[in-house]
Amino acid sequence: MRSLIPIVIVATVAIFMVSNFSIGASVDIQVSRPDGSTLLKIPTVTTFSLGKTVTQMYHARVYSLMMLVLVFSGIWPYVKLIMMFVSWVCPETIISFEKRERLLIWLDALGKYSLVDSFVLVLMLVSFKFTIELPGVATIDSFVIPAFGFYLFMIATVLSLIIGHGVTFLHRWTKVPYIPASIASEALCNHCYETEHIVDRARLSRSAKIGWAIVTGLCIIALCLGAVNKCFTFEFEGLAGMVLGDDRKNSYSLLTLGTSLPLSVEDPKSLGVKGIQYIFFFFAILMPFVCLVSITVLFFSPMTLKNQQITFMIAEIANAWSAVEVFLLSILASMLELSQFAAFMVGDHCDFMKAPFFQDLLDGANTCFSVRSTVSAGVIYLCIGVALYNCIVFTGLHLAHIALEERMMREAIEGISTENPPRATIISKLLRFKPFNFLVDRITYD
Repeated sequence: MRSLIPIVIVATVAIFMVSNFSIGASVDIQVSRPDGSTLLKIPTVTTFSLGKTVTQMYHARVYSLMMLVLVFSGIWPYVKLIMMFVSWVCPETIISFEKRERLLIWLDALGKYSLVDSFVLVLMLVSFKFTIELPGVATIDSFVIPAFGFYLFMIATVLSLIIGHGVTFLHRWTKVPYIPASIASEALCNHCYETEHIVDRARLSRSAKIGWAIVTGLCIIALCLGAVNKCFTFEFEGLAGMVLGDDRKNSYSLLTLGTSLPLSVEDPKSLGVKGIQYIFFFFAILMPFVCLVSITVLFFSPMTLKNQQITFMIAEIANAWSAVEVFLLSILASMLELSQFAAFMVGDHCDFMKAPFFQDLLDGANTCFSVRSTVSAGVIYLCIGVALYNCIVFTGLHLAHIALEERMMREAIEGISTENPPRATIISKLLRFKPFNFLVDRITYD
C-alpha cells in the first residue's frame, strides 16, 4: 500500500496531462435533407482543448473565465495531487499528524473545483447547439461533440477524489487502528465540548438546535427552488438568430440543463453523453442533498461512536463530491464573458456580411452567429442555497470532527493521547463573543 498510493498518484498526474493536451470537444455542422438523411457533414469546424481554450480566451480578453479555467482545471489538479504525495511520504517530523489532518481535509473538500472546466463545457454543449429549419430544403444543425480529452479529464478527476478519500482514511487509520464497540449513544447537538477553561465545558443551546433545523430546512428549499427555476438564458443573435426566429432564445435551470444535454449532441443515446448527464446530476444535484441529510442525521440522531464515525465519513465524502457551488461559479463566470468568447471564435469568418448588399438584405445583422448570455432572477435561489449549504457543511463537519476526537479521548481508545485535548474553536469563540452566548450552554464541573 505504501508503494501503491504514490504510483496511483503519479498515474493520475499523467492522465491529467494527456487530457489537457488532447482535444476535449469539437464543433460539427450537419446539413440534412427533409427526409432526415444527411446531405453534408462538416466535422471539427473548431476544436477545444484546455491549452487551446485558455489561449483563445486570452486573445479574446475574457480574462475572468480564462483564469477560472486555468487555475481550477489547469493548475489546481496537479497542486492537489503533489500535496497528497508529499503528505503521504513525509514523516511526522516534517508534517505533524495534526497538520497533515488539516491539509488532507482541505484537499478533499476543494478537489471538486477541478470540475470547473467540465461545467463550462456542459454550458457550451447547450449554448452552441442550434437547429435552422429551411422548410422543404434542408435542416442545419450545430453540435458540440465531447471528445477523448474530456472523458479522460473526468476519469482523472474522479480518480483524484477517490485517492483523496483513501489517503485521508489511511492517515486516520494509522492513528486509530481499532474502534471498540460502545453502548453509549450521543447526538452531536448534545455533545459537551471542551473549552479553554479546564473546569468548563459547553454544549449547543436549545436555540442553536432550533436555528440549525430552520437553516437546514431553508437551505434544502432554496436548493430545490434553485434547481427548478430558470437561472440563465442563451439568445442567438446575428444571422442565426434571425433564421431561428422565436426559437433563438432558450432559458435553463440546473435541472433542465441536465435533461437538455442528450438533445445537444448528434447522438442523444450515445453512452458517453449519457455518462456526462449522469455525472452532472450526481455532482450538481444528488450529492449536495446526501451531504445535508448526513450532517442532519449526525447532528440530531443519537449514535454510538462507531456509527458516528461512519456517518461523518459519508458526510465528508458527499461534500467532496458535491459540486453545486462549482456549477454556480461556472455559470456566473460564463454568463459574463461567454458572448465575447463566442464572438472571438467566429472571428472574421462573417466579414462578408458587412457588405452593403448583405446589410440591406439581412436588416443590419453583421455576423452569422453570436450568443448573448444573461443571468435570470432565479439564480438568487441558487445563490442563497449555496451560501447556506457552505455554512452548514463547514460548521457541521468542524463540530463533528472535534466531537469525535473528544469522544475517542474520553473513551480512552488505544493510540489516542488524553493529554492536551483539542479545543472547540467555534464553541470557544461563541462563549467569548457575548451577543452569541445564547447559542451555547456553559457546564461547570467540580
